[in-house]
Amino acid sequence: MSYDPDQRISRQEAVVLARTSVDTLRRLERNTADPLLRETDEDTRRATYRLGDLVDRGLIRIQDVTIAGSASDAAEVIKSRDTIAELRALVAEKEGRLAHADLLVATLTEQLAVKDRQITNHGTQINKLADVIARLGGAA
Repeated sequence: MSYDPDQRISRQEAVVLARTSVDTLRRLERNTADPLLRETDEDTRRATYRLGDLVDRGLIRIQDVTIAGSASDAAEVIKSRDTIAELRALVAEKEGRLAHADLLVATLTEQLAVKDRQITNHGTQINKLADVIARLGGAA
């Protein structure tokens, strides 16, 4: 897309493209030294900004605007990228927890095998003691 500084974008699109908050944009609108000019779209009744004003202030990078067919599309692309990054982080966290759970299962299985051997040994010792007691009782 070619950059059109006179293109109007909604406040929500500006928030995504500028990676900022609605409150920040509102503060810039109230800035008495150099206010950010806002207009209201008569059809949607939404606040809009001139794209060039946001780029000139350094809030939006031209590269972000030119990645898609329009600023609206670019905002969707950026939101999608952010969502993908969040999902990747979530998957990594879940994979880490799963790996930890697998390690825990392996450790518990190993401990269970040790306890099983100990119980078997205790059973053998009890049988030997019972034999000794039976012999002592028979000898008396």
